[in-house]
Amino acid sequence: MAAAVAALALGGCSAADAVLSMLRSTDRFVIDAAEPRIRYEPGAKALARQAGRHLDEAVKTVEEGQYRPLVKPVVVYVCATTESCRAYCRSNVRGCTVNGRIFLSPKPTLTAERVPGILKHELSHLHMEQHVGMLRWHAGAPPWFKEGLAVFVSGGGGAENVTASQARAAIAAGRTFSPEPAGSLLFRKRHGLEQHLFYRQSALFVAFLHAKDPKAFEALLAGLVARTGFATAVRDSYQTDLENLWSQFVTQAKTNTRAVAAPENAPAHSGVIP
Repeated sequence: MAAAVAALALGGCSAADAVLSMLRSTDRFVIDAAEPRIRYEPGAKALARQAGRHLDEAVKTVEEGQYRPLVKPVVVYVCATTESCRAYCRSNVRGCTVNGRIFLSPKPTLTAERVPGILKHELSHLHMEQHVGMLRWHAGAPPWFKEGLAVFVSGGGGAENVTASQARAAIAAGRTFSPEPAGSLLFRKRHGLEQHLFYRQSALFVAFLHAKDPKAFEALLAGLVARTGFATAVRDSYQTDLENLWSQFVTQAKTNTRAVAAPENAPAHSGVIP
């Protein structure tokens, strides 16, 4: 029963399908001789080797960015077809983290230059699941924070189709999400935003929290690892509530958007020295 509930938190399919995907065998995956933490289906060796070359760096980045080492060994499964990956991830994505395992898909959009970012993105999810527990992480942490943290730590992995400037422009135009203070095991919110826009805006807010007070950000993650409720962890760390922090972020995003637009609208030879 617990597996079914946890799986519902990770996708929109039925509980039965979710449990099947979580328990689906990986026996046909071959251990990569060059990197034993990578396993691949026949036909996926080239992508597996790409992932293997970046795995050490990805682990280091996530452990440093999230302030603690992984609890358990990492295993990455590289699928040979998008259909195979969909059977594990339950959607047509480039990567996912399911039941303590990372899966990568050979989608055309998972180009060689994007492999490191997607690997770090999924390792961020895995890292927090290992420290907090899968059920508690998905029930307690809101989707915007989980995805925003993964995009932030990975340097943009998962949000490549939307730039920071485009995300800020959307915020200035009122196209943004509202940061709920908790997660849910029943659904995932994107507030009507396209996925990459939601991910990029979420990452910008996480980046704002980090830049505002790096020590508070570290304390926030420590609180979550200690299994403090999300809203309480925010208040304990920043000495203010999520609503106030979001208001500050939106104001800053709008100001940055105007600052970028101003030179385009300024008269020539205005005499203003930037």
